[in-house]
Amino acid sequence: QNKAKMPWDGIPPEVMASTTDPLNAPIFQEARRKTRTYPVAMAMEDVKEWPAKVQGYGDLGWFMFFFTVYLYIQMMQATPSAAYAVNSGLRGLVDGYGDVKTQEDFLDYIQQLLDKIFVEAWYNGRAYTNSELGYLRFYNKLVGGVQMVQVRGVLKECPDGTYKNFYGVCHGMEQNTSDYSWDPSTNTSRFKYDNATGGHNAFFSVSKSNTQVQKDWADYKKYRWLDKQTRSVTVKFTTYNGEFEMFSFAILQFVFDQGGITYGLNKADIQSARLEMYKSTEDWVRAAFELLFVYLVGWVVADEFIDFIYTMKSGGAKLYFTSFWNILDMANIALAIAYIIFRMTYCGFIFLNAIALPSSTYKNELETVAELQSILLLINIFFIFVKVFHFFKYFEFQGRMNVLNKTMVNAMSDLMHFFLLFGCIFLSYAAMSFLLFGPHLATYSSFGWTCQTLGEAMLGDFDYQELHDIDPLMGTLMFWSYMLLVFFILVNIFLAILIDAYAEAKQETASAKGIPDDIVAAVSRLRTKTFKVDPDTDPIFRGLEYFQGRGLERVTACDMTWFCQNMLGLDPVVTEKQLLVLDSFRGAEDGEPDAEISINELLHSAWALYDADNSGYLDEEEFVKFIADAPVKLDPADVKELMERTDSNSDGQISFEEFTPVFHAVMLNSLKKQAQGKK
Repeated sequence: QNKAKMPWDGIPPEVMASTTDPLNAPIFQEARRKTRTYPVAMAMEDVKEWPAKVQGYGDLGWFMFFFTVYLYIQMMQATPSAAYAVNSGLRGLVDGYGDVKTQEDFLDYIQQLLDKIFVEAWYNGRAYTNSELGYLRFYNKLVGGVQMVQVRGVLKECPDGTYKNFYGVCHGMEQNTSDYSWDPSTNTSRFKYDNATGGHNAFFSVSKSNTQVQKDWADYKKYRWLDKQTRSVTVKFTTYNGEFEMFSFAILQFVFDQGGITYGLNKADIQSARLEMYKSTEDWVRAAFELLFVYLVGWVVADEFIDFIYTMKSGGAKLYFTSFWNILDMANIALAIAYIIFRMTYCGFIFLNAIALPSSTYKNELETVAELQSILLLINIFFIFVKVFHFFKYFEFQGRMNVLNKTMVNAMSDLMHFFLLFGCIFLSYAAMSFLLFGPHLATYSSFGWTCQTLGEAMLGDFDYQELHDIDPLMGTLMFWSYMLLVFFILVNIFLAILIDAYAEAKQETASAKGIPDDIVAAVSRLRTKTFKVDPDTDPIFRGLEYFQGRGLERVTACDMTWFCQNMLGLDPVVTEKQLLVLDSFRGAEDGEPDAEISINELLHSAWALYDADNSGYLDEEEFVKFIADAPVKLDPADVKELMERTDSNSDGQISFEEFTPVFHAVMLNSLKKQAQGKK
């Protein structure tokens, strides 16, 4: 131990043991002025909060471990980097689907897509060999072929009205499952409804050449596979990339409305998956983590069930179900269980439906795998989303990390009123924009799309020119009034509310300890073996409580040493270790080592030092010791005479009042000697 760092260093043990009043004893008053002091109330709060902090950090560590295991599993299962390498090539292949607006555009797009899929020659004109046929973008081999599924609408009578007979037959969105396009040569319909796919199919086998595929597509166009009853077409195909051992399922969807154009909902989705899931050492490591995750989920379920039973007994169902954190925990458990169930279903389906390749038929099993993977992906996204909010729960115990929670609580009332005002203004502008621009622009063609477009405009993504082209006057007026009122005013009011709430939360947590402070406290408590502290038995807390009861606002290590040794009877070595915790408390202030000591303080210190038995008097032996230590030279006879003169009532002992003039005389003699020495 570095003795120079001990605030009580130099205090005679007999003084420490004999002093009964540390609040008034000069030696302690001197220590409070000259050494480091600690605020009693704040230190008591730190001690009382410590068990909760230990529990909080434990819960946070458990949460981080659980979440890390889950994220590791997802990263290893999904392998996003490998999936991107495969999918980006396929996305380049299907590029252009967003430009399809009419059935004519669709027919041209499909012809070009088929030409890119069924490639027969290299870029230099050399024909593919048999082993090279079926490859897309060099590395992705087509599985089975390309399938298109058309959903058709029904024909129905137009609504009654003046122009009903003029228009003729109307077309509904309800699905039509009837066969169509009669073929007189076979007395059957060319295009039949398929219950398995839920539509009318057009299939192009991988075994066919590009010439045959283009001829088949020409026949589909010739016999009007697409017509006025077409409501949507889905294009599907699967590839396999041996470099990554990964299947990729691509699906393109085109939706046609009764206006003769697409809804603007054209989309392409590509899902990649490995069907040989447990093959390498890395796969088996992931499998071990998957089993660990199942165990952890079981632990979480059991823990939440215990919490539920305890809450039901203590406060009833209302107390449990009105807690936001409990609702969040239940959502977390539900999503974790759903993930486990769907993952087992996914693995079981792949195991029971092995894909035999090569094949010239469409593999519905691969489509099912892609659908299950999409569901798993959706569950995982929601699970992570819930976990993001869980962070706020596990940060509550730490004052500095709880600043976001406090910010939202402080801002809640103002935000409620703000969003009411914001909603009224925003929806009014959405209604005006929908009515004004909806008939002309796809991004305003529905009320939902209008709200989306106005929301993006708040973030700086807007096209002013297209609004101006529709209506120069109203477009300009709408745009600038919206930007001024919503973007410049309302958005900044929103930010101001959050800033004010944050400033208030920051002030509330200004005295709170940060994580580095908690680390220091943890190290100190580990060294002193007080990591698990109980305020009822902790000597530090009991000492703080004692001094608070006596009205002391700040204490020193000297005060606490006296309490631990004299009031609790602790060994000095044990006391010294216990007091190492003091420097982890908040609000510590260093004293003034060079501060002057008054004569009166020295008087009381001397009295406390030589009244060894704490009797309130100095007997002859104690008085002789005082004179022997003083800077004066007296023989025993003179000392005896001095005591007799000092003992004014001749009771054989010196009281404090009798001692005072002698002490002052000794101090005066000492000062004279110091002055003569300087001369």
